[in-house]
Amino acid sequence: MRLVTWNINSVRLRAPLVRRLVEEIAPDVLCLQETKVMDDQFPHDELADLFPHRHARGMKAYNGVAILSRIPFTATGGDDWCERSD
Repeated sequence: MRLVTWNINSVRLRAPLVRRLVEEIAPDVLCLQETKVMDDQFPHDELADLFPHRHARGMKAYNGVAILSRIPFTATGGDDWCERSD
């Protein structure tokens, strides 16, 4: 299994670079940090052909993470264990 992690600093601006990374490195799982996009604004449609299994959580212009995978997984939601809602 090939796992790649990337501090992407805005996934919507760099979605074309995600495609290039996948073509060159072929990760099975891609973990993104600093996606800086609300959950409903994540570019799922642009990435669906690359990674059929995806889960994203984030806030506009502030933070965010995503797991993109060719391997099925179960998204169990998120825990606000620090009680900051961020």
